[in-house]
Amino acid sequence: MGKMIGNPQFYRLWEDGRYTEALEQSLEPRKSKRERISDFLFGSRTERTTTLAAAGLSVGDFIYDYLRIDPVVVEGINFARAEEIDSIFAFSHFAKNIDADSVGEISQLQGYVAEKMLAMELTAKGHEVQFPETSNEPGWDLLVDGEKFQVKNLSEPRGVYEHLQKYPDIPVYVNADLADTFAGHRNVYIAESIHHEEIVSKTRETIILGQELQDFEIPLVTALASTATNVKGLMKGESNLKHTVLNIVTDTASRSAGGLLGQYTGATVGLMLFGPAGVIVLGAAGAF
Repeated sequence: MGKMIGNPQFYRLWEDGRYTEALEQSLEPRKSKRERISDFLFGSRTERTTTLAAAGLSVGDFIYDYLRIDPVVVEGINFARAEEIDSIFAFSHFAKNIDADSVGEISQLQGYVAEKMLAMELTAKGHEVQFPETSNEPGWDLLVDGEKFQVKNLSEPRGVYEHLQKYPDIPVYVNADLADTFAGHRNVYIAESIHHEEIVSKTRETIILGQELQDFEIPLVTALASTATNVKGLMKGESNLKHTVLNIVTDTASRSAGGLLGQYTGATVGLMLFGPAGVIVLGAAGAF
């Protein structure tokens, strides 16, 4: 007989031949008041296992996205904006308001990222590099050994020619992709480590990662956790295929709805009370 009944007293009575008493037993063992309250608040042991698994997957996804964010890109974007991006939480909040598919928005941001990367390259070569107090100084982006320089990271040379015509006395660093076009030009320097598409790609990817810090992938992680828990029950003979599939579908739907509502509520309250950090921390708490 497969042990589909959770009350061990049933089997003890049955094996002793006390069939009538066995059939009078409840299907599950009687629980204490404390256990009943715990089940009401947090669900059964199986439900808690699913919840912890989903939470663990979400935390793992958060850490994975966090570790992939390029701090150099974040520093460049910080310089580009008037508001201070002083933490990963503030950056995530900022990124949520950026359209990563907008060529215009990404193009503007990647220019500042290129400046930051060039500054690092020049500093490593022994030059003294300074940034202006604001990001919109006319004609120049960097002071290199006390001399003003413009920085251009472009897919084609038109913007460089426009700068040279407007500011003929301010030299310009251009990305390596334009090296052949400006080879030998006395006022154009080549940033050998700066490549246009690479910088654009890094900038866009970092914005997307910042956005995903607030996205806990609730439907996906819930489906994965629920599937693992219910398939385990199926393999142990505690359920059949029909009920396993039904449990996965209903569990995923109900947990996803509750989790998304909790995330939205937590994020809203967190933003009001603690700012960008509260959006992620209380958003995560509400979701879990």
